[in-house]
Amino acid sequence: MIRHQDLWDIAFVITVPTAISDPLRVANEIVRFSTHTKKMIVGCMIGGDSMKTPQHILKEAKIPNFPDLEDAFRTVGNICRYTCRDNGSSCGCAREGGPEEKNVLTGRNR
Repeated sequence: MIRHQDLWDIAFVITVPTAISDPLRVANEIVRFSTHTKKMIVGCMIGGDSMKTPQHILKEAKIPNFPDLEDAFRTVGNICRYTCRDNGSSCGCAREGGPEEKNVLTGRNR
């Protein structure tokens, strides 16, 4: 991903506790990876109390982390909508007028 940064804009790194992965190592690798890019990196350290320390590592590095995938996707989607509106982009994520348009703060249909 570092070599081909022109092919992606956002990386969601999703981690759950398993017998073969070390969440602390994953969190430290996310931090290391983030130092090599200006792209948005979002952690999803899912697993309750067992992820408190990895979540703290990401927080200290100012990398957003969400313990719930839906919250992560909704928040990043809202950021993208605001960015498109502020930049006058025609990317389509800030569609207006349709019945499916949602309030970016509440996530509810307008």
